[in-house]
Amino acid sequence: MKKKGLSGSVTIEASFALVFFILGYMCILSLVCTVRAECAVQCGIDRTAAEISRYCYAADRLGVSEYLEKSGATVGEAIDNISGLSGLMEESEAEDGESGSILKQMTDMLTGGKTIGGIVGEPVFRAVFAENVAGSRKETDKYLYNLAGITTDDIDFRYSSVLREGNSVEIVAVYKVKLKTFGLIKNGIGLTMKNTAVTSAWIPEREKTEEPPESKWNLNNFERGKAWISEIKSENKYGAIKSGYGIDLYGGGTYTMINSINIFTATYSSCKSSGSSDPEDYEIKEKALRQQFEKYADKLNECIEKYSGKLHTENGIFIPEPETKKGALLIIMPEEAASSEKLKKACETAAEVTGKDKGISIKIEYREKALL
Repeated sequence: MKKKGLSGSVTIEASFALVFFILGYMCILSLVCTVRAECAVQCGIDRTAAEISRYCYAADRLGVSEYLEKSGATVGEAIDNISGLSGLMEESEAEDGESGSILKQMTDMLTGGKTIGGIVGEPVFRAVFAENVAGSRKETDKYLYNLAGITTDDIDFRYSSVLREGNSVEIVAVYKVKLKTFGLIKNGIGLTMKNTAVTSAWIPEREKTEEPPESKWNLNNFERGKAWISEIKSENKYGAIKSGYGIDLYGGGTYTMINSINIFTATYSSCKSSGSSDPEDYEIKEKALRQQFEKYADKLNECIEKYSGKLHTENGIFIPEPETKKGALLIIMPEEAASSEKLKKACETAAEVTGKDKGISIKIEYREKALL
């Protein structure tokens, strides 16, 4: 009786163990299929990136669009050495009856150095991908479906791009695989996957035309003032005062406030020819300019009385109150004003007169062009 009971116990335990073993085996098998599908997709987009890269070279160096128009050759004949792209012939023909139209559109964009991506580039990336996984769209769909329950249409290529960084090819595949549950779970289990392949396009380096930096004089008054203060403070690191006091620089007992005036605006000058870029066409409105100088001078003197003895530099150094307080205005004006003796003299005369009246010094610096 003891042996029979022991035998039955072993049978039950073995049955439980076998169930868990089979479940574990199926899980491993499902994961293996998923990994194989991921590897297939990665391999496909790696080849797709390389294929597109070679086509960039053909499009740029051979001028495919121009060649097609002059020779009457088909797109397939023009790129017969680039096998993956030939799949676009069938796809574009099925869509609008014009053989190679998608590929020709892509060629036109590439030869113009334009970025291809999103919805525009997705048919291109999908077709080339299908050709590079199993040789044809049909075989690729069959292979991927058996592994992970997906087809080429289930892969999202909208995040891919060509020439986005100037000479890069980036193929991004986003898709959701279905784990094999062998009927144990009714709706199955889905995992979202993302594969990326990046390479450089085979194109000659294009000449880069750098646009000149935007002039600070194009900014509004507030932003322009901040920009000039930041730039000049960076040039005077040890004397730069923490912001919030109205005083921007300190050195040798002198408190300096930085301001800017665009004398070419209607407030400070009149112009013979509207919108002229010639500084000689402008006449300074001396009264308006002096009034602005006086406004800045009064503000500076107010800040000196209020904050002297309470200031710290941006490096954290305390500035003790000097025995003799001196104030200075640093006024930034457009560079063109310095090229006109008439304008320069008018501005500096107004600064000198105002400085004497207010007991401060006013210095003018000419930076960046405003009449662009």
